[in-house]
Amino acid sequence: MKRFFNPSVRFTVHDADPTLLNRIREFGPKDIAIDDSKISFSIHHIHKRKVSQIVRNYGPEVVVKGSILTPVAYLYSNRRLAALLCVAVIVFALLNTMVFRIEVIGVEGDEQNQVRQVLDDNGIRTLTRRSVHRDSDAALALMESLEFVAHASTRIRGNTLQVLVHRTPVPPPLPTTDLVSSFDAVVTQVVVLSGTAMVRVGDPVRVGQTLISATFQVGTTVGPMDEFGFFTYIPITAPTTALGIVQGRVSTSLAMMVNSPEEVTVAEAALRSQITGEWTDFAAHTTEIPGGIIVEVVGSRITDLVIQ
Repeated sequence: MKRFFNPSVRFTVHDADPTLLNRIREFGPKDIAIDDSKISFSIHHIHKRKVSQIVRNYGPEVVVKGSILTPVAYLYSNRRLAALLCVAVIVFALLNTMVFRIEVIGVEGDEQNQVRQVLDDNGIRTLTRRSVHRDSDAALALMESLEFVAHASTRIRGNTLQVLVHRTPVPPPLPTTDLVSSFDAVVTQVVVLSGTAMVRVGDPVRVGQTLISATFQVGTTVGPMDEFGFFTYIPITAPTTALGIVQGRVSTSLAMMVNSPEEVTVAEAALRSQITGEWTDFAAHTTEIPGGIIVEVVGSRITDLVIQ
């Protein structure tokens, strides 16, 4: 065991000048052996570098041998340094198990501050051991506490705990505008999905008239008395999205005057040929006036009154 823990280093210099021993005397060489032109000696490990620089000027070939545990022996002989080194290794090992920084990825500003607050409330903070930060705990705490968190996970990068947050998708706000008629028509169908119907089947409507209001009734409040002494009730409404289907019959017409009943049929055919467009229904009307007959042809169709 002695040779393994020996702090000495063995030099062998071939074709060396004997005066070499005088140059290295101050380093305390031991176990000196001179064989022909080969000089061998041992010195303490701490003088290895200086002696190496000297002996390379005295021989073309230098062999340096040391114990595989020479550094250990050196530390053994310098116990204060060994103790400091052990303390440093222990401190480094302990620090390597700690979290010094928490990085939140995926959210910014106030949302990031909320994430950090939830993490801190659940014991996920800096200067704690990495092993206590289980991924499921962080994810569960964030998803239960914050509505905008859809999913969360953690990962360790060195001494940094990275918290990856995936936000809950926010749908775009729906419009809160009324649905108005795009045509002059007579209402034939009303289907309200959201909002309040402002017309009924059979009502005539004009272009721009409100068909479905972007409000819904949430209650009523008492209003002033009417002429009969009864209280009136005023509806309380809230904004919403107006959705629905309103169809109506739109029409167009042309008219001309003829002089006799025999000309009515010809006039109807002429007027009908002049009405262009996607009209599905036609009707003819005649009105007698002094001096002739008014012939009118009406073309109509049912269509959606709201064009979005």
